[in-house]
Amino acid sequence: MNMDLTTAVIYFARNAREEVKHKVFCNSNSRLNDAIALQLYNYTYNQVAKTGLPFFCFTEQNQQGSNFSEKLANAFREVFQKGYHSVIAVGSDSPGLTASHITEAAHRLVDGKLVAGTTAQGGCYLIGVLQQAFDYSKFTKLSWQTSNLAHQIEAAFNAVVLLPVLSEVNNQRHLLGLINGSRTVKASVRNLIQLINSYKVTPSFVLQILLLPHPFLFSNSFGRAP
Repeated sequence: MNMDLTTAVIYFARNAREEVKHKVFCNSNSRLNDAIALQLYNYTYNQVAKTGLPFFCFTEQNQQGSNFSEKLANAFREVFQKGYHSVIAVGSDSPGLTASHITEAAHRLVDGKLVAGTTAQGGCYLIGVLQQAFDYSKFTKLSWQTSNLAHQIEAAFNAVVLLPVLSEVNNQRHLLGLINGSRTVKASVRNLIQLINSYKVTPSFVLQILLLPHPFLFSNSFGRAP
């Protein structure tokens, strides 16, 4: 079975302009806050595109339903109706997500009925489902956008294949925790650091990242080639 022809990806996320109406990544600089939201959205979009799999973007403009669970379930149903045998959904709030996580999920779907990438906060950054295992009613009853989601998914579905745990970024505390907790400078974290470095942030925001193990955070030379 050709994965490229049978598997599709849903990029399920509000666009950056809408995202900042619901989330605050930097409470002291609105322009930086907007820029972080845009970078998170674009980063994940690029990772999805890198997989080479067909993908469909569902933003606030084309999501259908009265709440998050209905909107996501309807997105799955719509893509399955296009003829795909398996569908993987990701959002924009886990900058540790890479194209390899998505392609691994596509391959691992054959091992079970559902693939889940859980977050350190108890949510999920990725959900992959086979068409024959998709249950619209069960999907809408899950506690999406809560810290109980990962546990509920494992309890509600048989043969769940779990991907590595990642962090999600939904607020300033999550963002600072991601940067401070990074032992190695991954591309997504490096780009966020560069972005912060390019803005004049308030001393209070700077003080919260003094524990950052990267002395070049506020260095103009950061990220340049030797």
